[in-house]
Amino acid sequence: MNRRTLPAILFLAASDPVLCGEAWRSLAPVRTPRQEVGVAELGGRVYVIGGILAGGAATGIVERYDPLLDAWEPIASLPRRLHHIGAAALDGRVYALGGLDGGFDGVNACFRYDPEADAWEDIAPLPTRRGAMGVAVLGGRILAAGGQRTNATVREFAAFTPGPGGGSWETLPDMPTARNHLAAGAALGFFFSISGRGAGLRAEVERYDPVLRVWSAVAPIPTPRGGIALAAIGRRLYVFGGEGNRAVPSGVFPQTEMYDADLDRWLNRLDMSIPRHGIGAVALGGAIFIPGGSEVEGFGVSAANTAYAPPAEDLDPALFLRGDSNQDGAVDLSDAVAILFRLFAEGPAAFCPDAADANDDGRVDISDAIRILERLFLDGPVLPPPAGSAGLDPTPDALGC
Repeated sequence: MNRRTLPAILFLAASDPVLCGEAWRSLAPVRTPRQEVGVAELGGRVYVIGGILAGGAATGIVERYDPLLDAWEPIASLPRRLHHIGAAALDGRVYALGGLDGGFDGVNACFRYDPEADAWEDIAPLPTRRGAMGVAVLGGRILAAGGQRTNATVREFAAFTPGPGGGSWETLPDMPTARNHLAAGAALGFFFSISGRGAGLRAEVERYDPVLRVWSAVAPIPTPRGGIALAAIGRRLYVFGGEGNRAVPSGVFPQTEMYDADLDRWLNRLDMSIPRHGIGAVALGGAIFIPGGSEVEGFGVSAANTAYAPPAEDLDPALFLRGDSNQDGAVDLSDAVAILFRLFAEGPAAFCPDAADANDDGRVDISDAIRILERLFLDGPVLPPPAGSAGLDPTPDALGC
């Protein structure tokens, strides 16, 4: 057992783990406060990559947050100090694409992180130098739109495909509106570029069809802003924070706005509990995690680390089998082992928190592994529904698959 995790486990067990309906929750603060960070999720953990430190210097620091343990750990730093990085996860690796250097000039360097080796390696560089892009994964590739280098805002658009020799980039049709500090997401088979800065704050939302290789305009965002974060849950794209708000002294937007890609419409959601810009966001287990950033326009780092739970009506229900934590279609000894490894070691990557919640109490802890073992070997009670076959969770909680 890794005893360093015990304080976090005990803390979570003693706290209320359920976000009842739409809500914000504060989590363990960022280990190294930074803004203009790259953020990605891999294996149930949130990676915070590079950024700008409190003194204004660029950094290559990379740290990883485990929501299940509410704990941070340092991992291997980037090979160079960068901020405004495009970050994504694909095929079991974390990618850091482009970014801005200490002089705020764009770079085309790209790196890939192997969590087993705890090491970064060079991969194929971007076709052009840029940072402050919008990045999203779609169709087994990472797409990167817009951004800036020095004082130039660009429309450039390219797709990275992993492969031998560091993979490869394909240049795609330019985004119609030049923007930097934008957000990007994928839904319903399309890539969306959202808001950002160009000639002022931009309200444009533009959709790219990878089959037809064409862009089209869709419903603009109600609150244009730059330095925003985006996370996708199903067909819905959630946009958070940003800077350029002349209505408040901080200059930071508190707004959370949700775009429904199926209906092509925007809806207001609960304002951020700690408004920030220079942030990234990832969706995990039915919640969205937003670490770091700045609470004032310009420079001013924050250690805030918050989670947002969307309202229940936003979440498309997921089917799962109670107790099948490793998602192999059966409940057996390996599921109890997977829970214990997830709690006290470094794995596994394939993990369904809702299914791992074997006693259906809204949290994942050692009691769930015990419940599975009792059922398997001591003729214990049948697990709560959905049991026997996959189904919907009858109990509202903040977990998901």
